[in-house]
Amino acid sequence: MKLNVGAFALAVGVLWGASLFLMTWWFIGRFGVDEAVAPSMLERIYVGYGITPLGSVVGLAWGLFSGTILGGVFASLYNFFADRFVAENPPAAAPVKRKSSSASKRRSAAAQSKRSSR
Repeated sequence: MKLNVGAFALAVGVLWGASLFLMTWWFIGRFGVDEAVAPSMLERIYVGYGITPLGSVVGLAWGLFSGTILGGVFASLYNFFADRFVAENPPAAAPVKRKSSSASKRRSAAAQSKRSSR
């Protein structure tokens, strides 16, 4: 099964952007806005991001951008390797022969005898 690259990329971008946004507001609510106390690695990666209300919006934008790109790369690689190593149409299973019960045999015999008596 292949992934829809555009849909997957957009979903990852929205998820990563919303995560950055909510994480920033959680951190603001928990510890307050004090950048001297709370430097993060994300502030070094994403230009303009910080543990501030404006930083949460910047983080949302960066998360949408970087998550969309990374999601698209992941889905493309997944589809590439799925084409190479996964069989699209697996072999069909052999049909299972079921034994008929004696009750169903009796019902069919009774139905045939009714039809023949008409």
